[in-house]
Amino acid sequence: MSFQIIFIGGLAAVFVITGIADGMVHRAAALLDRDTRERVWQREARKVMWWRIPEYLGIGLMMLGMLRMFGMLRFFGYPYMAMASGVLFFCVASSVRSWFTCRAYGSEARGSPAAKNARNSAILVTLTEAAFAGVVAWFVIVPNLGNMFGNPKRNQAAAPAPITAPAKKAASSSGEP
Repeated sequence: MSFQIIFIGGLAAVFVITGIADGMVHRAAALLDRDTRERVWQREARKVMWWRIPEYLGIGLMMLGMLRMFGMLRFFGYPYMAMASGVLFFCVASSVRSWFTCRAYGSEARGSPAAKNARNSAILVTLTEAAFAGVVAWFVIVPNLGNMFGNPKRNQAAAPAPITAPAKKAASSSGEP
């Protein structure tokens, strides 16, 4: 199975499940009063850089890998590893974002359906992202570790034949040199 199929299919599945989880939270948040929602959003806004920077880093690594695969970059040697690393960064960022949302709703709207949905959403997003990152790591990173770090069995060149002096021919009685 090709990495591109795993990558695109996994991204689509994660996108759908994350959208469903976010919808669960926003639907329940609509039942909260305006002041509580505003406090939750302010709390989330204070923590935005904790998940936004790894998210941008992941997108950048994925783009580097894609540009290298399309032949637009010549200096970058491991496109699949860059894309897989980008996926891992992006998955971690998405999980961190969902847990910050869970914590914000838990602090500002304790005991509400929104807080319960935020917790369920964080669990769902984390499990989904971990499964996707695990599949990508298993199919891309694990098989390529030997190529990157010099697996001695895989990268070992055949030993050259020992140099020996040419064998002397036995002198023949016919007088040929």
